[in-house]
Amino acid sequence: MLQKLSQEPVVSFASSGQVLELPLEEYLRGVLPAEMPASWPPEALKAQAVAARTYALHALSHPRHKGAHLCAGEHCQVWRPRHDRRTDTAIEATAGQALFYRGEPICAMYAASCGGHTDDGPEPYLRGVPCPVRGPRLGHGLGLCQFGARALAEQGLSWEAILGHFYAHEEVDAAVEEALRAAAWQAQGAAVVPGAALLRLAREQGLGAPLGPERDVAIEGRTYRLQPFALGIVYAPVGQWAQARLIRW
Repeated sequence: MLQKLSQEPVVSFASSGQVLELPLEEYLRGVLPAEMPASWPPEALKAQAVAARTYALHALSHPRHKGAHLCAGEHCQVWRPRHDRRTDTAIEATAGQALFYRGEPICAMYAASCGGHTDDGPEPYLRGVPCPVRGPRLGHGLGLCQFGARALAEQGLSWEAILGHFYAHEEVDAAVEEALRAAAWQAQGAAVVPGAALLRLAREQGLGAPLGPERDVAIEGRTYRLQPFALGIVYAPVGQWAQARLIRW
């Protein structure tokens, strides 16, 4: 998912009634200190740099304004003609690094505070995950939570791990999906005591009643935990229920 660009594109953005153009890395020097306090932990700043870079790359093929890829306000990404040595260092440390899904830059949305759990978005990589920071929500709650990124950095996580948490996505090939379906069928009919997290997810997704208990199954050298419901299967690698996913029957 994380890739390094082979060449640096130019970004156009509307600011103060005019359209400006800057090379991507130079553009980011005005974005990063406007979007995240430069005094925050370096790993959080690096994660924000990659998210902002990826968001800008996505806008190159999906412009958000007529005549410009982006604007310089909160509608897109805030840009100010001010730089900071600490944010410049984060940009340089992650130079050219961006997040891709199926060969395209992701729409790397981010917001100030998710209130303890991010939301599910319209793309597979925008899945709701728990966040270490509780409190009032500030923003749309999709993708990277900036206060959560700061907390994870303070806990010792790298910028790569922070991005992996907030933009989690696991490709599951057809053979693995078929094996999960078969295991789910075998689990049906047994006594059912679903966990609270699974019941919440089932209600949110409208999966109906549970049809069997949680079950561990080894597939291609990896162990998954799954539970069948009336309209689908909830599954995740063992120990990673925060990244639970859904297969419809």
